[in-house]
Amino acid sequence: MSRNGSSNRPPTTVELLAERPGLSGGATGWRMPQQLQSSAASAPAKDAQAVFDALDALPDSAATLHGIRQAGSTADYLLNHCRQDAGGIHSLSQESRSQLAMVDNVFATLHAQSTMSPTLKPVVATLQLPLARLALLEPCFFLNQEHPARRFIDKLALLASSAHANAPPMAADIARIVDNLCRSYGRDNSVFESALVSVEQLLRQQASIHTRNLEQVLRTRQNEEQLQRAGSDTKVTAGAVDEDAIVIREAPVALRDRINRTRRLRRWVRRVEELQTGSWLTWQDSGDQRKRMQLAWISDDGNRYLFVDEHGRKAVELNRVQLARQLSHGAQPPAPMDTLSVVDQSLYDTLEQVQRGLSFTRNHDTLTRLINRDAFLEQVEKTLQHARHHGSQHAVLVLDIDKFSLVNKVYDRISGDEVLLEFSRLLAQLHSKKISSARLAADEFAVLLVDREIHQAEQIANRIRTDIAASSVNIGGENVTFTVSIGVASIFDFSPGVDDIMANARSAMLEAKQLGRDRIVAWQQSGAEVKQHKKQRQRSRRALEETLESKHFTLRAQPIIKTAIGGGLSTTGHYELLLAMKDGNGNLRSPQKFISTAERHGSMTLVDRWVIKEAFRWVSSLMDAQKVVPRLAINLSGSSVTDDAFLDYLFEQISEFGVGTNRLCFEITEAGTISNLVKAADFVRAFRNIGCKFSIDDFGKGVASHQCLRELPVDYVKIDGSFITNIHHNRNDYAMARSINDLAHFLGQETIAESVESEAIVLQLREIGVDYLQGWGVGHPRPLADVTLELASLET
Repeated sequence: MSRNGSSNRPPTTVELLAERPGLSGGATGWRMPQQLQSSAASAPAKDAQAVFDALDALPDSAATLHGIRQAGSTADYLLNHCRQDAGGIHSLSQESRSQLAMVDNVFATLHAQSTMSPTLKPVVATLQLPLARLALLEPCFFLNQEHPARRFIDKLALLASSAHANAPPMAADIARIVDNLCRSYGRDNSVFESALVSVEQLLRQQASIHTRNLEQVLRTRQNEEQLQRAGSDTKVTAGAVDEDAIVIREAPVALRDRINRTRRLRRWVRRVEELQTGSWLTWQDSGDQRKRMQLAWISDDGNRYLFVDEHGRKAVELNRVQLARQLSHGAQPPAPMDTLSVVDQSLYDTLEQVQRGLSFTRNHDTLTRLINRDAFLEQVEKTLQHARHHGSQHAVLVLDIDKFSLVNKVYDRISGDEVLLEFSRLLAQLHSKKISSARLAADEFAVLLVDREIHQAEQIANRIRTDIAASSVNIGGENVTFTVSIGVASIFDFSPGVDDIMANARSAMLEAKQLGRDRIVAWQQSGAEVKQHKKQRQRSRRALEETLESKHFTLRAQPIIKTAIGGGLSTTGHYELLLAMKDGNGNLRSPQKFISTAERHGSMTLVDRWVIKEAFRWVSSLMDAQKVVPRLAINLSGSSVTDDAFLDYLFEQISEFGVGTNRLCFEITEAGTISNLVKAADFVRAFRNIGCKFSIDDFGKGVASHQCLRELPVDYVKIDGSFITNIHHNRNDYAMARSINDLAHFLGQETIAESVESEAIVLQLREIGVDYLQGWGVGHPRPLADVTLELASLET
């Protein structure tokens, strides 16, 4: 593929990359994808003036804005409107369409903001037409964070989303500023500069009000504290209270004992103790709205925490355990997406929509729009991991349409597709956070039921069966009914694996067919088999421990190579540590079977502990030998990332070996963290605070990858190897890898491509702009001893 318009190149989200700093927290700075700024480096489009005039002729009214929303875009509304005028425009260039679409996206983001005052949303919306006209004449204004219009819209959104915006005087001032701008803007940007000055003045007033309110809250709380001290005697009470109501003057020793007994909150109590005044916390309320509060005061004994809202007024006062409970339920420091301005949010949302579209195509059946077999099996795998970690129980249904082949024979394939669509529609009605369905094969479907025991799964299966039997499809004027046979299988913590679970459900489905069809059969496991599985699990865990203590394991290092700017590759002293096993002859072999067994029996934390200790021993030996310590990427399982004991262990090992944390990068996967993002995000923040880096591994493979990227403050995104191995031949893989690269770069994260096996692949990845490459095509895994010999010595 080339950049000169080759027909083999797929549509991309980035035509060029313009690097520029601006978003904090990123390793390489913010990068603007050019699909969102296709004309940024050029003059306005040839039809810009004509489109500008057509927009200028539209009435600045609520009816016009409503018409734009109804039409779906400003461009479509404008064309529909102009068709009624023989002298108007009848087409738009792609450049003009792109500029108008950018403005549409910004205002869609503004309209969707739950924090913005409802009374101000229609006021702010009136800016859409003036900004659309500006975008036509100055295509680059969205890219320049210093442009007065860009600064104005970002700060106006901040002001209109503030707690003070609901106050009538503030709302009236905002409406006046917006109205003046809409009436005054023609071509002169000075109106944006004037409006910006007014908005900044209101923001300063808001900050001043917040400060005064906060000072009043603190004075009041300090006076209360003095009165409590004056009115109490020296006797300390430690009254019998429940876990959520520790009294304010409980003895420190008694308080610590109580916290230590509350094991599941111990981690969060430590996070509470790390909070400092001025810290902001965000959380989702019961209505799924994002809320914020700021820590304003901590009592001298560290047991009371007072928070204020965005007005600076008292919001809540909590004791240490109550606050720890809030953190465990999801209250946390702002996530990466919370720091983006409204314009950047809209641009990111556009990129994410492109990537989601590509991901949807890859993970969904083209006819029924249900997820496909691969995506479903991945969901079952995640659910199985949840069962192993939490002892939960789930279920899988496998459904087959009875005598479906007759539909194609008697009617035709198109009619058969109509049956499949009706069937999928009925299944889609079940969809929720804990129920999903998929098309596995021609007429075979599956349903995943999370947190459902076998009797509950059978009830749902029976409802599906009766609903399908009661429905019909009109084929050639004839209402055709059909039935299904359903097999049910449970997912236990001791279930061997996904293949076994699916085989059990399918076996039960085939039995239902043999018994006469239109019925449900549940796969049953005898009590003896259950006991045998549990005994086997105990034996396997002991065997795993013994194997780890043996000399059968070793670590190897595979280089991660930086893509040089001027072409070629650059060595960077960056390696991923990989686990390997030795057979009886000392030959290395893949540890995958061992790892699968460890995952099945919930013992991956033991493996991760072994890897950590061995890796740190190697680092310690390098420091003793005065060698340069390279950056090391170490894989961690999801069970370790969400395990409190492992978090403590990792801190202890870092301290014991004196490892430089700026050389450590921990790789975590979406599949391993999505089941408990609250704990995963806390784990990442805890170790990033001491200098460690993080990467999301296998990105793009799972359907929840975007949520991880939004919630986890990582430094690297590793593009899954399934998009890389055939990237030089497959247009969809190329587009997918490119969209992931754009998404990560927008947030200031660096990208790593896995499974780079040839020079042809390297060329594609360099064209896309991927930062680092890893794979046998750029470097084989090697023994640590060999890598040690090549490391440079420290200069003395």
